[in-house]
Amino acid sequence: MDDRRDLDRRSFLARAVGGAGLAWLSAVAASVRLERAARAAPTPEGAAPKVLTPAEWRTLEAAQDTLLPSEPDAPGARDVRATAYLDAALADPDTEPPRRDLVRAGAAALDRLARDAGATDFAALDEAGRDRAVEAYARSDEGAAWVDATLAFTLEAMLGDPVHDANPGEVGWRWVGHVPGEPRPARKAQEGGR
Repeated sequence: MDDRRDLDRRSFLARAVGGAGLAWLSAVAASVRLERAARAAPTPEGAAPKVLTPAEWRTLEAAQDTLLPSEPDAPGARDVRATAYLDAALADPDTEPPRRDLVRAGAAALDRLARDAGATDFAALDEAGRDRAVEAYARSDEGAAWVDATLAFTLEAMLGDPVHDANPGEVGWRWVGHVPGEPRPARKAQEGGR
């Protein structure tokens, strides 16, 4: 996207956390999906994905970076390991299968759009090509639903409580100026003895 649109996207998110937007983003961060995802910690760096194939991981990591890019003064999807969080959330047994299927189908659709544009896959596109592919996909009903779902998981990774393996080092909270209330939630007992 051009610089103006990047600024607009980032400005929108920054404004959203002020006033009434903070309540909405707090609700996202404390959502049921986030609580459920706490049972499956994000996939460690270098480990095999829990649900995603390596190709899906590559595509979704590039897509999340397109939806929420890193900037000098603002963290992005890569900074909060949003794809590792997404993989864990999709692995959670409480994540509805249609939602899991929607996210994975979006990766396949973006790769098809990239191949139509002459690239090997979505991640191989340059920034402008990625923006065009996401915008084209978002014009379909499935694509719009995919953007909503993927952005919700990305924002959970950015703004969730680190006790739930989101928002590493509270980087998202520091960016929006959020100070968590006390008492903080305790880590729930993990399934499988984690």
